[in-house]
Amino acid sequence: DSIITTDEIPEGLMLKLATFGPIERLIISDEGKSPKVFHEFKNLSKGWEKSIPFSKSFRCYSSSLEHVRFAVNDGLEKQVNGQGAGNFSWSAEKK
Repeated sequence: DSIITTDEIPEGLMLKLATFGPIERLIISDEGKSPKVFHEFKNLSKGWEKSIPFSKSFRCYSSSLEHVRFAVNDGLEKQVNGQGAGNFSWSAEKK
């Protein structure tokens, strides 16, 4: 049996998004790609879910931050801090 250890940042990460209320606009930017790759969604209703592959980090704009939840790979689902329109980001870079 071989033991696999990974100290490197995985190249293929998966962002899982879910809405808990209506969102007029949601934009995801894959910050790990050059040029950056954008995913834009409009008029989302409560219960919408989507998985988006990304590399290393992402930035998200939402017209209703309080209605967004996200998880990376199989991690815990997180609520975004804030109300109304705004941005949040996530990075796999080691601090």
